[in-house]
Amino acid sequence: GMGYFTMHGTLQTRATELAPEMRGTAVSLFAFFFFLGQAAGAATIGWLAGRAGYTVAFSTVGLGLLMLALVTRALFAKKENTPAPTK
Repeated sequence: GMGYFTMHGTLQTRATELAPEMRGTAVSLFAFFFFLGQAAGAATIGWLAGRAGYTVAFSTVGLGLLMLALVTRALFAKKENTPAPTK
């Protein structure tokens, strides 16, 4: 929970920066997918812990968070290096 929680603020800030003219839509979609992910994640980890044990479940979550952090960092770096469109 802590890893996902620490990424929440950064991801929410980025969601509001992506399309300032559609901020309400961006934030509502962010909230929808955030809570959908939490619900699906809890169900999946509960199932995995019952099948394979807590060590496998928590290791899977840790690896998944690491992968998510690396992917989002790469995507943010790519966006920041993209030149702004000229008018």
